[in-house]
Amino acid sequence: GHVDNRGWVASLDLDQFDQRWFPNKGWKSEVRYVKYTQIDYDRLDINLEGAYTVGGIVFRGRFARSLNPDGGRLPAIDAARLGGPNNLTAFSSNQILGGSSALYGVRAEKIIGRMPLGFQGDLSVGLGYERARMSDRYTETGLDGWLNAATVYLGGLTPVGPVFLGYSHSNNNNTSNLYLVIGTP
Repeated sequence: GHVDNRGWVASLDLDQFDQRWFPNKGWKSEVRYVKYTQIDYDRLDINLEGAYTVGGIVFRGRFARSLNPDGGRLPAIDAARLGGPNNLTAFSSNQILGGSSALYGVRAEKIIGRMPLGFQGDLSVGLGYERARMSDRYTETGLDGWLNAATVYLGGLTPVGPVFLGYSHSNNNNTSNLYLVIGTP
């Protein structure tokens, strides 16, 4: 069917990273609030990230939250989403949909060389851990409580954007994901 979801959007994006895809230091904050005038709900999305280098290892952290600030759940047509690279990586992109989500993630990356085959840029190896919770799930209704994902990956910058090759596993439902991302994840 047809849904009319007109409204207004307020967004604040601040980025102090030293690089876009593989930052060594800095922070980024994205806050987006949507007030729908035709449907009775609002949406707030928060994404906070930071990077800091210690002894040649880059440590990165992330907190993300999607919710209806009025306390209700987001409708299925505009659900919170988990799954995919850096968003509960062991699950497929947008595999878990629901009324609100929270995600915490940490990563450690080390530059191990240059990109092969004549590509420009550094080649990094990374380890990551993500922990997330989806409330009022529309999909994957059997996955209760906090979900986790551990990841190992290779990544680098190419002329077509970032490239990631990795493996991620979650002991929730024994889920794994082998992935290759070329370009914007």
